[in-house]
Amino acid sequence: MLEMEVFKTTIIIAQDYNVKHRSVMKLLKKHSNTKTLSNISMLKVSRGGRPIEYAYLNQQQTCFLITLMKNSLPVVKFKEKLSLNSIASI
Repeated sequence: MLEMEVFKTTIIIAQDYNVKHRSVMKLLKKHSNTKTLSNISMLKVSRGGRPIEYAYLNQQQTCFLITLMKNSLPVVKFKEKLSLNSIASI
């Protein structure tokens, strides 16, 4: 069976966790020297105005990026779920 890797854009991540996309991109660039986030391609889309820069992240990159975010309610819920899943797999 063919397995496909799931990707999420930084735009969707920002919407899902109720943060500004600009903040997500800033965090991504700040930590681009880490092994997990080191080989991310930035893309640009223009819809008539200023181009929007964004990136596609795989599941591991998405999880890592979210753990770096400030603890808003949606982020805390994600981190809690992540920790419960990690404990269950030990």
